Amino acid sequence: MSPRLLLCAVLAVYQGTPTCTGFNVDERFPVIKEGKTKGSFFGFSVALHQQTGGSKKYLLLAGAPKEKAQSLQNVNETGAVYSCPLTTVSNDCTRMDLVTSPSEMVEGMWLGVTVASQRDQPGGRVLACGHRYVKIIQGGTEEQRRMIGKCYVRSNDLTYDPNDDWQTYSYEVCNPSFDLELEGMCNMGISGGMTDTDVYIGATGSYVWQGNVHVTWRDPDPLNAWDSIGKDFGQLKKRYSYMGYSVLEEKKLLTHDDYTVVTGSPRDESKGSVVFGTKNDKGIESVLTIRGEQVGSYFGSSLAVTDLNNDDWNDLIVGAPFYFDRMNDHGGAVYIFMNENGSFQKNATVVLKGPSASGFGFAVAAIGDINQDGFQDFAVGAPFHDSGKVYIWMGSKQGVSERPSQVIEGKTVGNNGFRTFGYSISGGMDMDDNTYPDILIGSLDDRIALARPVIHLTKDFVVMPKIVDPNQCPGNTPCITVTLCMSFTLSNGNKDFKKNISKQEPVRDKLEPVVFFLNISLHEPKPKSRRSFQNLDFFPVLSQEQKLTQRTEINFQKECGSDNKCSSNLKLRAQFVDSDKKPQGKFQVLQFNSNMRIVELMVNVTNIPSAGKVAEDAHQAMLNITIPEALRYSGVRSTVRPLEVSASLICELGNPLKANENVSLSLKFETSGINLYTQEIESQLLLSTVSEQFDLKPVPVGLLIENTILPSFSIENALVQTNFGGTVMGESAMVNTSDVGSLVEFTFNVNMRGQPLGDLGTLAVEFEWPFEVANGKWLLYLTKVVVAGESETECRPPEPVINMLNLTLSGSGPRRTKRQIVGDDQNTVVVHVCSVGVHRVLKECSKGTARCVKFRCPLLNMTDSAKIYVRSRLWNSTMLEDYSNAEVMVKGEATLKLITDKPTIRMDSQTTTFKVEIKPVEGVETPYELPLWIIISAAVAGIVLLGIIILILWKCGFFQRASRREMYEAKAQKAEMKIQPSETERLTEDY
Repeated sequence: MSPRLLLCAVLAVYQGTPTCTGFNVDERFPVIKEGKTKGSFFGFSVALHQQTGGSKKYLLLAGAPKEKAQSLQNVNETGAVYSCPLTTVSNDCTRMDLVTSPSEMVEGMWLGVTVASQRDQPGGRVLACGHRYVKIIQGGTEEQRRMIGKCYVRSNDLTYDPNDDWQTYSYEVCNPSFDLELEGMCNMGISGGMTDTDVYIGATGSYVWQGNVHVTWRDPDPLNAWDSIGKDFGQLKKRYSYMGYSVLEEKKLLTHDDYTVVTGSPRDESKGSVVFGTKNDKGIESVLTIRGEQVGSYFGSSLAVTDLNNDDWNDLIVGAPFYFDRMNDHGGAVYIFMNENGSFQKNATVVLKGPSASGFGFAVAAIGDINQDGFQDFAVGAPFHDSGKVYIWMGSKQGVSERPSQVIEGKTVGNNGFRTFGYSISGGMDMDDNTYPDILIGSLDDRIALARPVIHLTKDFVVMPKIVDPNQCPGNTPCITVTLCMSFTLSNGNKDFKKNISKQEPVRDKLEPVVFFLNISLHEPKPKSRRSFQNLDFFPVLSQEQKLTQRTEINFQKECGSDNKCSSNLKLRAQFVDSDKKPQGKFQVLQFNSNMRIVELMVNVTNIPSAGKVAEDAHQAMLNITIPEALRYSGVRSTVRPLEVSASLICELGNPLKANENVSLSLKFETSGINLYTQEIESQLLLSTVSEQFDLKPVPVGLLIENTILPSFSIENALVQTNFGGTVMGESAMVNTSDVGSLVEFTFNVNMRGQPLGDLGTLAVEFEWPFEVANGKWLLYLTKVVVAGESETECRPPEPVINMLNLTLSGSGPRRTKRQIVGDDQNTVVVHVCSVGVHRVLKECSKGTARCVKFRCPLLNMTDSAKIYVRSRLWNSTMLEDYSNAEVMVKGEATLKLITDKPTIRMDSQTTTFKVEIKPVEGVETPYELPLWIIISAAVAGIVLLGIIILILWKCGFFQRASRREMYEAKAQKAEMKIQPSETERLTEDY
């Protein structure tokens, strides 16, 4: 469904008046006509119609395309066309009898989408169309439906005449035998109208929504009216152009005597176009195309032609309701193309633009000469602006002005019931025989207005004297005389009018003249409500073709020379200063921090003559200072509520600031608006005076901001005391961090004391941690660092400094078995010590007695404050081995630093020292591990002793081997000994 099928239901008729600017159409006596069914879109299309046959009268025609069906079986909604008489009764409209055959597919046909009257013809007929009419054809065994649309023509009295060939002709001009590739979905009737010989109808769906226009010609001779010829544009291979969305046929466009078909294609090449066509033997030939300028503007969705400059050629008016200009807040446009002796330029002569989202140009219509000045006028609808508006433009010899002569708002007409006033417009016909054409306006609601007579008057307006000295007018003494004389054609009012005027003290503007304005208006009584039409002769209006205002002036006497003009020479110097009022060049660099509350601006203004320039009085000398967003003017205080100070500060320097004078100002501003993102503050200072001086320009005064943040950095427990004792445990035997030694924990606090850094940088704490003594043994073994800000996270530096042995954190690992404990104890030696003769030892990296590792923990999740928990373990074995009889003091450092790449933000680093005081536990078994040198010495001594033993044995011949003879003798002796019986054997043998 196209966008124009969505709005309107109710109409209004307005009568033109013979006035020009202000109120060409009377709004006080509207004739309201309402539809029968809510939601029927009554007023979607409208037309003015004169019934000349039978009962002569003027009728208002209104389409209601969503109206319920009338007396048709199994049909719910067909649409309808209503005719309304010119009365003050709102519900006296009559439905035209159009749809009579239930065999047709008339459900949802949108009858009334187009309504037109055959204007300026005796016995002019009426055209009504429904573009969604469906034709049913039989294609074999299947039923085929083609949405081709249908139109009806009825007599001047809105009845059906079977003897009239105009009416008996079936206006179903699209061939339903083809599919949408041709005209099987042509939607004929979405627009249309009639001339004295033609019925022209738009069909947007032809040829895959290329669109088309069908013109049916009939012989003007009633005896030959049966003879008809149909013509159209044919297939132009421009799919989805929507040709025929709007259409009209008029003379005096390209030629004086021949009709020219003009149709809108609002989707042609996405920008829309208007096509001019001339009829020939083959059909309608496209001879001129005017294209739109903006994609999606729907250029060509509405059309009108009329002679705006009275040159006997019709000019073209094109609506583009969806045009938009976001920068200038425009929505909708109307293009005026002036006819140049039968030709049109590609570019519009005038482009009228409406307010944003108003639908300005949704409807355009020629409305005749409503002010009777000899030039045709036109109306533009903007149905979506507030309650809807209709803009009236007047034609003239120069064409069309950019401003409308009148704007009619829906909410000001009738009982304020309009919502889309101006959706459809018809005009150009005098409906009440007062010689002024009237306007019919459609909407979702109602309305009408009538013309009024004109008053012509003459006037004379004089003010004396021309120059007055304000010092010569004390108190209420009159010193200025104003004379007004006028005559007019209607009844005289009060002829004797006198008014005394006195000056107000003090007189501020002595340079500019005192201006007197004469404004003429007419008292308009409120009319009484009545059922019949009001006699507009009782409600005259002033002719606005005459000047209704007049201006004259007098001057004050000044000390500015013989020409009575003052030429000043104001000069300005200004600079921001620090607390000591010391400027630092053109741009002062402000070292800003949260403790700074006030900044000052020093200004000096002079009015001193210079080379080639005089310095006369500077009247109303003012200094305008734009206050930067980051500063607040501190010269005003309120004890009740905070004051809203505007972005500008105006200082009066003198009235006048005389020659050779200078003025110095000191302005104080609060810095409450400066934040970390503020890099520069600039204020514009502009001098002004009503005296003549043309070289006054804004003077910029700037201040560069270098932010210094002042966070606090502290440690809750700067000194931690702990003890050591027990047994020495080797590094390889340790599993949990508790095996290392006693817990040493520090808590560091960081408070931002100001705006969070955000993405401008990050605070970080850099530690210098004493993790080893000078000989490389462990000292303070880091186990975990936690940063707690908005959330709690662990600090994990890129270098391996935390839990380097990957020990299980105490409380989180598996318990050790007894076998593991016994095995570990085999590597330790228990030493019993007693802390006698304790001496003090200092372990500090800067003194070389300890080795430190540096690592950094960024405070990534910090906004206002953060805590850093540093957990470590004292290496118990190192203390037992090397410092069993000593008290050890360990020192380390933590520094808060700023990490940023922004040169305008800085911070002084803050360093704090933390200490660990370590003492042995007295009278306990102290594990002692043998020194390595003892083990090595014992091994060497054992080797030497073994060598000596071997040497002695060698000297004794222990290692010498026996000879072969001695070996045999020894073996024989052993054999002999073996065969000798023992004493036991002998005794046994005896028993």
